[in-house]
Amino acid sequence: MQFRTVSQCASVPTWLAPSPLLQVVCNRAAAAAKLGRHEDALADAEHAIQLDASYAKAYVRRAQVGRRAVWECEHLHVETGGCQRQRS
Repeated sequence: MQFRTVSQCASVPTWLAPSPLLQVVCNRAAAAAKLGRHEDALADAEHAIQLDASYAKAYVRRAQVGRRAVWECEHLHVETGGCQRQRS
């Protein structure tokens, strides 16, 4: 059996594929968010958007960071009073 090269198996043309740096920054944002380091995760998501504003996954990461932070605030820190929402 012969194995095809990665370039033959790619589902998107290489000119559409994100740069390795962009992928690393987005993955680092996801990892930081899962570790509860929301400020770092948000910074990495914003950095990814600056690298390539057309990369949709960067926007998804930014939204996930916000959603996770809100969820943790509402569900994990409510008892300790560690999270306070500012009301307008």
